Amino acid sequence: MSDLSRRAACRHNAARPMTPESALILGSTCHDNLFLNMGHGTLGWTMSLGSSRFVADLVFGHSTGIDSDGLGLGLGRYA
Repeated sequence: MSDLSRRAACRHNAARPMTPESALILGSTCHDNLFLNMGHGTLGWTMSLGSSRFVADLVFGHSTGIDSDGLGLGLGRYA
């Protein structure tokens, strides 16, 4: 490997954050312009389209089409 290639190289961590029970965290927060779409773990690609659609519907005030109970941070989920 040339010296130039070594300087251009960088490390990448590809971490896949997930919740202890492997359930997503989706939804609004106490801030009007902050929405959560995280905790997918190893199912990131699998769940990405549906969870993104869910959050987009929330952002634009549309019906989400699924029951969101237990997906947010509310009611002491991690307290």
